[in-house]
Amino acid sequence: MVTTAQSVARYRIVKSTSLGDSQIKLSGQRVELDEIAHALLQASKEKLTNAHVCVRGTGTDTSLVAFVVFSNDPLDEEVDRITYLKQLRQRVPLPQYMWLSIMISLEELPLNVNGKVDRKALDVIELPNSSVDDQVLVDLDEDEMTLLGMWEEVLPDTAAKGLKITKDTDLFEAGGNSLSLVRLQSFIKERLGVQVPLVELVESCSLEAMARRLWSNRLVSSSHFTWEGEATIGDAGRIVILTGASGFLKKQVLQGLVLSSTVSEVHCIAVRSQTSMEKLNAIGSPKIIVHTGDLTLPRLGLDIITARSLASRANIIVHNGAHVSFLKSYSSLKKANVGSTAEFVRLAKPRRIPIHFISSAGVAGFVPRNELPLREVSVAAYPPPRDSSAHGCQIAKWVSERLLEKANQQYGLDIVLHRPTGIVGEGAPGADILDDLLHYSRQLELAPDMDGWDGYLHLVDMEAVAQRMVALLASSNVSETGPGAVRVVHTCNAGAFSSP
Repeated sequence: MVTTAQSVARYRIVKSTSLGDSQIKLSGQRVELDEIAHALLQASKEKLTNAHVCVRGTGTDTSLVAFVVFSNDPLDEEVDRITYLKQLRQRVPLPQYMWLSIMISLEELPLNVNGKVDRKALDVIELPNSSVDDQVLVDLDEDEMTLLGMWEEVLPDTAAKGLKITKDTDLFEAGGNSLSLVRLQSFIKERLGVQVPLVELVESCSLEAMARRLWSNRLVSSSHFTWEGEATIGDAGRIVILTGASGFLKKQVLQGLVLSSTVSEVHCIAVRSQTSMEKLNAIGSPKIIVHTGDLTLPRLGLDIITARSLASRANIIVHNGAHVSFLKSYSSLKKANVGSTAEFVRLAKPRRIPIHFISSAGVAGFVPRNELPLREVSVAAYPPPRDSSAHGCQIAKWVSERLLEKANQQYGLDIVLHRPTGIVGEGAPGADILDDLLHYSRQLELAPDMDGWDGYLHLVDMEAVAQRMVALLASSNVSETGPGAVRVVHTCNAGAFSSP
């Protein structure tokens, strides 16, 4: 990492450094910090007038930090200084264990009362910190996401945690050191089975270049495979992300996924209440991993590391969660019901993870009567009324469907829109008017007066809906070739009856 600071303190410039008074041991090697500073000055060819190197962190978190001062004839632009220091760090003739993690440009180096560099003053200068912006994540491909996860494991705790890591960020710019590089090489070999020489990692230090180098070496490594050993059916199954797992239909879907031999993990996310968490844990399946959160939160409440991990590993997303209230307007429900859909698009985009969205046959409520029944097509031609104070849940489903259709057009995501009709059966919510109608009709042994009713009643058994959904999920996977498609699935009763 390189950075600049216009002014830290007003002290006179020191023209030289003394050697031999700052010896440390790093990775088992004797290191003269002033020797590194001297090498920097020599390599700069008088573009730098002073340099001082210090140590931050301890043990495996040790980083070498250089503070430098440019000559009285500095480069014209601040950004050019940063570029110059990046290039200087790469060409300075230092052994691997003496590589610098961070270079910071100061107007002057602070001095103590004896006229020497005030090391204590330098030690308290706050280093810029590195982090990963949410927006950057959606621009990383699978190899870059995998590599970024390993970077975060090997970077020292003292690494700069505010610097925005992008495709162009290199490992040392993010605060890494030679030991970080050695550990990264080891992780790549252990986890990916690819041997990458250190010199190649150094030559390809940016996240993007290193990922490309990794892919190149992976292809080369294939020549060492035992092909009969490769032709073995592994135990790894699909990893599913599921929202709304504690709801009535969702529980049926969850149970179907748990029983499926093709599913190895089900990550239930945006679980709000302790009661819901206890119900999920009570199922007792090792496949279920529960994540607390909320549909209204960024990343649905997942921390950035967990979100990145799921984005790099998941095979299917099942968005089955929503805030349900037939009294609330669309504006009240938008953040939870539509915002959560947008969050899933961001998570799915890098690897084009298929999204199964549990919509509702209620979106047909916006179709003119003379055009009913609604076929398994887009509802784009049938927008909701401008007044969003009523039908909030239906409008939110309509908007989410359109959002996902646009995600397919822009990013090639594979989308399946499930539109179940009136779901009835044991466990259906008491707020469902059709299920209530059936319940009290049975209790009273009476049928409702249907005079004046118009249309069809589609009642479908909850278990049948769940079984069909699970079957469709089994045929979905991350699209490796070409863009995905949008598929609309109506789950309804073929024996629907008309009224009157």
